[in-house]
Amino acid sequence: MNKKKIIIAEDDTDLLWLLVEKLMSEGYEVLGMPNGIPILEGRCSLPDLFILDKEMDPVDGESITRYLRYLPASRDIPIFMLSGNNSSKSAIAAGVSHYFEKPFDIKEVIQAIEQTFKQKAAGI
Repeated sequence: MNKKKIIIAEDDTDLLWLLVEKLMSEGYEVLGMPNGIPILEGRCSLPDLFILDKEMDPVDGESITRYLRYLPASRDIPIFMLSGNNSSKSAIAAGVSHYFEKPFDIKEVIQAIEQTFKQKAAGI
């Protein structure tokens, strides 16, 4: 079975590497980056799931989400958003699949990832 690929764009380097390490230990192929520019410039292959920080410079996670939802190739890829403030309505309106307010429980994120992949495999 192929490993599921996850791309994480998070400007808090401590949180970024915590997420990368934890998800890799769970068996995922993970690419971490401090901002979403490589995603926007097409410098990475599309993953099975994105995890984006809502507030990053120079481009925020909601703008990246809207861009990914616009492109046919990435329209159906699940996008999880992390944010330090409760702005889930605008994130969901942009097209995120799941929203987690910081601080969050990493176990809940992993459970949501697993559930998302199970649902996609079942065609839900």
